[in-house]
Amino acid sequence: MPLANSPVFIAGIGICHPRGSHDISDTVLAAGTKALLDAGLTYKDVKQSVACFLDEDLSVKRESFETYGRTGTPVCRVDNYSGFHVASQFVKAGGAQCVMMVGFDQSHAYLKDSAILILASQVNSPIHSRTSNADDETIATRTSIQAALRQSALLPEDFQIVELRHGSNQSVQAALGEMKVNEDSTASPVSHPFIGQTGLGGLCELVWQLRGWTRQRSVPQARNCLQYTLGPDGTAYATVLSRADGRAAPSWDQVEHVRDGRERLAHNPATETREVSFEDWEAVKANDNFVPVETVKRLRLAARGGDRAALARL
Repeated sequence: MPLANSPVFIAGIGICHPRGSHDISDTVLAAGTKALLDAGLTYKDVKQSVACFLDEDLSVKRESFETYGRTGTPVCRVDNYSGFHVASQFVKAGGAQCVMMVGFDQSHAYLKDSAILILASQVNSPIHSRTSNADDETIATRTSIQAALRQSALLPEDFQIVELRHGSNQSVQAALGEMKVNEDSTASPVSHPFIGQTGLGGLCELVWQLRGWTRQRSVPQARNCLQYTLGPDGTAYATVLSRADGRAAPSWDQVEHVRDGRERLAHNPATETREVSFEDWEAVKANDNFVPVETVKRLRLAARGGDRAALARL
């Protein structure tokens, strides 16, 4: 039976940098809460969760998702570099309508202006060819990028932003032909070298670019973005993002006063960072029936005051 081919959109994203005595569970809770607020969803809307790991010390635990409520949502555990691809494939294949993925970065109608379409997501393990003069990295890079171009039906000249992570400029240049590539040219100033870059922070930057939230560092008339990441084992990842409405990214003047995820977050995550509050968690958790009393007692979130839940469904 043929697989479904559902369109895949990024509805919400969130980044949290560990500070002071914060442990991994606090960081995961903050990032997940920001993503749900950005999307205007609660955890009850999530039908599949993806927990990523780098090693045993840097791992998103199943219990992190249960903090939002024990709703019966399945949680799968995957390698950090593969998390985004796996999450997108759940939706593309029709396995889940809404997927929440939480990993680590090293370094509705109201969504029509914020949702970002994933035109392509490709993964290639290392490829060796005795008949080729190219090294294994270059072959894997060329294969993943060219497959992403075919899947998205775009040409190299259709991209306004190309972001590289852990890949050589030369290997990507070989895959894109004469197209000019500037390595890490769109890196966000709010990114944090927590572990080194795996691309998730860069992915957030590309989403913010296409939404028009990045102010002075915005790339004019950006429509399509290509992100390439090379994993430590030589696996190549290529992702193509585009605006869901097919238009170029708006200027800051056009979106400055738009009511969107920035209002639910109470700040612009593309230009500043803030701690999440108890009210933020209340706005995105599943209803109280699914949340154990002991979970609420374990939370280490400060109260901000005001009704944050009322903003979550704007």
